[in-house]
Amino acid sequence: PRRGAVVLAAGSARAALVVDEVLSEQEALVRALGPRVRRARHVSAAAVLPDGRLSLLLNPLSLVRAAGGRPSASLFPTPAAQRTRRRVVLADDSPTTRALEQNILEGAGYEVVACADGAEAWERLQALGADALVLDVEMPRMDGFSLTEAVRASPRFSRLPVVLVTARGKPEDRARGLQVGASAYLVKSAFDPTSLLETLRRLL
Repeated sequence: PRRGAVVLAAGSARAALVVDEVLSEQEALVRALGPRVRRARHVSAAAVLPDGRLSLLLNPLSLVRAAGGRPSASLFPTPAAQRTRRRVVLADDSPTTRALEQNILEGAGYEVVACADGAEAWERLQALGADALVLDVEMPRMDGFSLTEAVRASPRFSRLPVVLVTARGKPEDRARGLQVGASAYLVKSAFDPTSLLETLRRLL
């Protein structure tokens, strides 16, 4: 299929970013990322599109530096080739964080089922199944700890990898997460897309 390219400039440096398709050029209301996700690689802000959807904005300077003048560069790490796409159920009540993590996972080749809270994630998991769960802890209706306990108590999903990605970084919170059965516990204040992808790769 025919693809397009977007030329990025940062000072005197230039880089061409290959894209599947150039959809449009439009103005948008830009919002700064919160401190929990500010370290996300190559992402500088979020924008609310005219139709109400949330979109992440890439940082041109970061992308140009990552390309480093090489003819071809992989800006986002991807997992080894897989025969079928792995499905990840993702739950976070923050639209910005959810969109960020969904983009990271989809960019790495995963099929993502995004949910706004733990109860929705539990419903979607039972209906669709999944290869892994990526969960926030503090969510309405059903929090990440409770959902992890439900997963571990289920004969069908008891061995499913569960990654908690949360702002709660105290030792007692981490201990609680591991106690209820989380496979990994990542703190948002030190969030790095590479750590999330490497954690999933290790667990799968």
